[in-house]
Amino acid sequence: MADYYTKLCYNLPFQGDQQTTFLTLVDRRYSIEFQKHLDDRKIEHTKGESYCDFEPIGEFVIVTAEEQVNLEVLCEIIRMTLEAHDDDRALGFEYSLDTNAPASDGCYGGGFAIITRDAFEVISTHEQLQARLKSAALVEG
Repeated sequence: MADYYTKLCYNLPFQGDQQTTFLTLVDRRYSIEFQKHLDDRKIEHTKGESYCDFEPIGEFVIVTAEEQVNLEVLCEIIRMTLEAHDDDRALGFEYSLDTNAPASDGCYGGGFAIITRDAFEVISTHEQLQARLKSAALVEG
């Protein structure tokens, strides 16, 4: 059976009170209240999933992952932190996908996430490639 991985390394620019808020939300991600919040926002989640490692260093929280990661839950925690601190910045990170066995389309590649205090979007290179190919075919055809 193949193992699938989502890899990322992101220097999340939170410091002081924002770091505290972010790390508190990370600690509470398995709570019933937080799971209900994810349900209310229609964010897919599975209790017990592996998540990232978080290491606060100075003005950053270094976020790393090499296993299964629910990118939407990570993005929501970042979004909630921005919202709690009325922070208007747009943040983002790239991620990669990998597997230890030959796999079909979409298992290699990755994408990026864009996060603001109001919303987030996770965009995969596979989806973008398919959209561009479709668009190119329409232009050529």
